Amino acid sequence: MRPGLLILLLVSSGADLIGSGAADAEDVPLRETTQIGRGGSVAVLDRTPRFLQTNSSTTDDTSNSTSTANDSTLEITSPGGSQNNSSDLQWWGWAIIILAVVLCICSFGKVVGRDPFLPFLFLAVLFRRKSNFDPQTVADRQAQRCVVENLRALYGASLRVVGEEGDLGLEESGDGDAVEIREPSASLIGISQLGQPVAGVISEPYNVDPKGSYGRILWGCCVDPGVAVHLFGDASWERPPRPPGRCLTLVSRSRTAGEVAEALERLREPGTAGPWPPGDAGPLVTGTLETGGAGHKVARVVDGAADLWLFPRPGTSRWDTCAAEAMLEACGGVLRDRSGGRICYDPDTSMGNSEGVLAGADEGIVAAAVRVCATLDVAKDGAGRPLLRPWLEQALKLPEKSLRAFCVEEDCVRGTHASVLRLKLCFSSDGVPVPEALILKRAAPRDALHVALYTRECLFFETCGPMLRDQGVQIPEIFYEETTEGGCVLLMEDLIAKSFHREPVLETEELASVLVGLARLHGCSYESEPLLSAVAALPEVPDTQPSAKQAGELWNKFLSSVPGVRESDSLAVVQDFGTRLAALSEKAQGSSRKCIVHGDFRSENIFLDSKGEALFIDFKHASIGCPTSDVACLLFSSAFLEDLSQGKLLELLGSYWETFSKTSKTSSFTEEQFRREFKLSCLDFARRVPPRSVQMDEVPRQLLVAQFLESLLKELHDSGDVSGSRKSMPGFHAVVD
Repeated sequence: MRPGLLILLLVSSGADLIGSGAADAEDVPLRETTQIGRGGSVAVLDRTPRFLQTNSSTTDDTSNSTSTANDSTLEITSPGGSQNNSSDLQWWGWAIIILAVVLCICSFGKVVGRDPFLPFLFLAVLFRRKSNFDPQTVADRQAQRCVVENLRALYGASLRVVGEEGDLGLEESGDGDAVEIREPSASLIGISQLGQPVAGVISEPYNVDPKGSYGRILWGCCVDPGVAVHLFGDASWERPPRPPGRCLTLVSRSRTAGEVAEALERLREPGTAGPWPPGDAGPLVTGTLETGGAGHKVARVVDGAADLWLFPRPGTSRWDTCAAEAMLEACGGVLRDRSGGRICYDPDTSMGNSEGVLAGADEGIVAAAVRVCATLDVAKDGAGRPLLRPWLEQALKLPEKSLRAFCVEEDCVRGTHASVLRLKLCFSSDGVPVPEALILKRAAPRDALHVALYTRECLFFETCGPMLRDQGVQIPEIFYEETTEGGCVLLMEDLIAKSFHREPVLETEELASVLVGLARLHGCSYESEPLLSAVAALPEVPDTQPSAKQAGELWNKFLSSVPGVRESDSLAVVQDFGTRLAALSEKAQGSSRKCIVHGDFRSENIFLDSKGEALFIDFKHASIGCPTSDVACLLFSSAFLEDLSQGKLLELLGSYWETFSKTSKTSSFTEEQFRREFKLSCLDFARRVPPRSVQMDEVPRQLLVAQFLESLLKELHDSGDVSGSRKSMPGFHAVVD
């Protein structure tokens, strides 16, 4: 079947007030499709040309040609034969159909719903959505039926229609108000092709122009730039240009709290009107107007009376935006969600716009709004309010208005409990003792334990950070920290050269660089009284790691759950692996080697600066321990399996040891002892971080980890030496090579 057209309807009865009582739509007698109420009539429409009538009635075997008047979908194939080729997408082939549909809609759409004396029956509530805010009335459904019936009469049962009015169980749409307000009433009809809008019609039956005329219809088509936007019945109408610097923003009359209010606060700040660096850019929003009705807002932007429709939250639907997007594109504007993405008008997906709507007749205005709205969910201060210039000045101890502007980069990390984002700052004068780029980390702890952990991290940066930086360890400087029961905020130096987002495993060169940086951290703190005392003074937190017995049971459960493991000859060594691991891991614990250990040393807490040197964050688990525990955690969690073969593993451990021995300047810890303790740390890591579920993408790694650990267990069992004194170093060669 060739690509067809989709029509999305938002038809207003013109009397959006909450009524009482209820009626079944099927029980209400349908009036003639040429009349709604008193005084509203639809002119008899000329049929389309004969060649269009013939072609538009062509359907394939899958078309639904038995839909009733209340059906929400009607299928049609495109003109021509049944082959799907690229020529069908050329605008001249579709423009005839699209424009014919648009003009037919315009010819009878002007009177749909414009009857101020509708009988009470037509205002009876048929279907209430999730709340009483946006009910459907008989008049709503009758108005939609009028449009659908006329379209079906013209184009047959091959046109697919998705409408708001009808007991469809769809999301709440529009942002009209639950009061009798006629002026914002509008009917929207959008036409999309292959998921993209191509044409739209907005009928405002209660609009009064300067001449006193009642009602108007705006229509536009974006399949060809020359079609643009027009006022139906007035060939002389032209959209006026936007006054320089103006951005009159339309917001909902009833839904201004939450995301909308936060976006307005931020968009009223200097520097938001243009891209970064801000130059002389001022605030994007220069004025606001509260009004109801999605169609009314779009019409105000399309006719040049306003410049931006701001609604960065759920609450609208596809039928609110299909016509709007087509008409805005026809006049050079755009409609996007709050992240800058396009909306796909696929009738087989949800009709709700869960990511909100930002619409304007100027692409630059919408782009500026997206830059702010895309990060509203994470750009918060310590109290959870939107991040604003006065708060930053206070946190950084800067004079008032010394921070001229700031922006939040879209490259953010949204973790389960914490978010990390990059701030760029522009100051009013030179000499400000704050860098022009900062990292903001904000955590929302889920319980008292997490509050304690984030408190430890703040104290670690405050007490240990300066001493470690003096020793050449890459730890960011902290410019502000705030910890409350509601969350933790850190403003730290930006040393990260690349994106926050990275692969969960490190390349070989990155792995070697990280091990060198880790060796520097361990070496400078090894048996260092000032650093070890500072870490020892940090608040203690409960140990939540599983016992050796619990870890052994989890390993046994994991291995017995992996399909084929028990039947595999090559992996027969893993039988009762967890039980044997538990028996030896407790004996292998305990080391006299003491230094600062990170405690959660994996790729998500490691970044590289512009020189390729490692930068470490997230020290909430920092403690005094054995240096090889961090090495084992890094290699097991963040290395490619190919880098853990015997030869490469020895090479990586050698690069770590070379830097550690130079930095620590100790002779009491030899390389041979380091390798022995690495083996024991591997067993301890398996105890502390056992697999808790069978995730198929992690099964290969966990099986190879088990293979490696099995080699260690066999070595300890054969030698009877729990200290792991044998010089050999098993690798993953048995499986990898």
